[in-house]
Amino acid sequence: MRILRVTFIIEMVVGVLIGLHASGSTADAASPCDFLTEPDEKPGLGVIVPNSMENRLEFGGYMIFPSTHVPVYGKDQQRCLGCLKIDRDNPFFVIISHCSRTRTCSCDKQLCEDSPDKTGIRAFQKDIVEIEEEAFALMYVEEKGDFVRILSRSFENPEVWISRADLAAIGFRAAGWVDFLASVGDRSFYPCNPSIDIYGKPGMGERRVAACSMESIQTKTLSIKPTGQTFEEWLQVEMVFYDVQVRYDNSRLDYTRLKEWKKEVGWVKVPDARGAPLLWYYTRD
Repeated sequence: MRILRVTFIIEMVVGVLIGLHASGSTADAASPCDFLTEPDEKPGLGVIVPNSMENRLEFGGYMIFPSTHVPVYGKDQQRCLGCLKIDRDNPFFVIISHCSRTRTCSCDKQLCEDSPDKTGIRAFQKDIVEIEEEAFALMYVEEKGDFVRILSRSFENPEVWISRADLAAIGFRAAGWVDFLASVGDRSFYPCNPSIDIYGKPGMGERRVAACSMESIQTKTLSIKPTGQTFEEWLQVEMVFYDVQVRYDNSRLDYTRLKEWKKEVGWVKVPDARGAPLLWYYTRD
């Protein structure tokens, strides 16, 4: 059977303002899978998302981020840089309202709202991931205790850190890939590598029950979706196998699912050794 291989690329266009010292030019971005093929890149470890996606900010092409000021900290997670906020006139412009550059101050929201010293952050596309159609979230690449580092490609100095406690106070969280993927609902997954193994129980030494390949996803013979269950670095998925009819349509292969012939539950190890996810999902179903 001939199979058309399709490269799935999500192109994201992010509005920018130049501020502080950006570390380079805006790069193309797709899904977190890209970090598997870019060994020199520090992979994202997760995303900043609301506790409930029903409470997200909705723009016509938008960033999912708190509508209030969120304190951000420096490299030692002690010094307050100021507060981060999305510019409502352009939801891809991220604004820092600075604390005084000449003194140490606490990350007080009122201080941030009153501060005349504001800087627009130029956000690299590789600091952002599409998690729904035209809906983008900030990735984080490091974690130290209660803090996670964001905008690492946009800025090498100063580093920008955000507190899990500050996020929790406004209904947001820093979700690792396992927890986040368990929460995406009825989404169809695909492997970041040509194929990933699915096991009967969490653990690389357990019995392998199936292999999910990009070929099987593209030819519609297999679908995998999350059940919502997790165990450490493992995500439980439901696999549905189909009989498929193949036709030529305008000189192209067309795959039509005829019937479901088997359904099974298994476990997938989500992060690779560096923390990048080994599978992702179609954000534009």
